[in-house]
Amino acid sequence: MAAVVLVKKGEGKVLEVPVEQADILTFQDLYTLIDTDIIEGVFLKENLVAWVDEEGLLKPMNFVQEYDFGRFGEAKRQLAGNLVITSLNEEGDAIGLNPEQIQAIVANLKFSLLGFVRSDL
Repeated sequence: MAAVVLVKKGEGKVLEVPVEQADILTFQDLYTLIDTDIIEGVFLKENLVAWVDEEGLLKPMNFVQEYDFGRFGEAKRQLAGNLVITSLNEEGDAIGLNPEQIQAIVANLKFSLLGFVRSDL
C-alpha cells in the first residue's frame, strides 16, 4: 500500500494517508485531501510535488508555515493552508508514494508556523 504525505493546518505533524500505488490521484482527490477547490503544485526534486491551496493566502485565519523540504527542495517556501505531497508517474499524473519515499520525506521535511492570514485585509 502506498500513501501520500499530508500536513494539516494546526496539527503540526506529518500524516500518512493511504492510497493505492497504481491509482492516479485526480484533482478531486487532491481537493478533498487539502480541503479546497483550487490547487497549485509546487514541484520538488525526485519527481515529487507538494500540492497546496491556491487561495490559501486569501482565507482569513488560515495558517502560514515555512517549509524546508531538505534534499527535495532548493529553497525554503512559505505556504498557506494544508499541503499534500505526491509522486508523479511517467505521464505526469499524481500518484501515491512508496514506503521509501515516505520515510525520506518524513526524515527531511521540516516546517514551522509563521502566523495566520489576517482577516482585515
